[in-house]
Amino acid sequence: MSLIMTLLSRSGLYVATVVPPAKGAAPAEVEITAMKVISLRDLTAPQEPVVSGPKGFQASMMDVFAAAKLPAPEGGWTAERMLDLARKPLYREMSPENRQKAVLAELATHSVNPETVVLDAVRKDQALDAYERFLQKKLEETRREAESRRAALQKEIAAVEGMLGKTEGEFAAWQAAKRGKEAELAEALEPLLAHGKISRS
Repeated sequence: MSLIMTLLSRSGLYVATVVPPAKGAAPAEVEITAMKVISLRDLTAPQEPVVSGPKGFQASMMDVFAAAKLPAPEGGWTAERMLDLARKPLYREMSPENRQKAVLAELATHSVNPETVVLDAVRKDQALDAYERFLQKKLEETRREAESRRAALQKEIAAVEGMLGKTEGEFAAWQAAKRGKEAELAEALEPLLAHGKISRS
């Protein structure tokens, strides 16, 4: 199970609503309601499978999302936009509880359902998992091809080494025959030489 799915399976989802102010009262307030249970089955609805990619192992995360043809979340509230919001110094300096309330309030003021952001993150996580499976399959295919080529190369190397060994053996045999013939030629000349035997080294 991916990190995202593990997190969601152990958590609930807080939601917030904007409480309109009474006439002449203070500005609208944001009310944080009880934690809502997330239905992972609903969030993991089938999507277009990522079975290939134009950049292979060089594909960026955005390339993967584009290949998966993920729909744009309502209101443009992507997981990345939420991350940018949560990372703002104003929110980072808050306590976790106040930070959560402030972020939920921001969503509520834009009439954004938190599930919209969760769904975007889940879809992207699924797309990444699918592309990882595609790359894993590609890696396995490359490994099989490499093993096949390695075996062919080893067979070729063995043949070349055998050819070299045969040639070296034939050359050694020829040299032995050459030395024998040279010895015969020297022996034939010995009676004609004034200084006796010639060296056969």
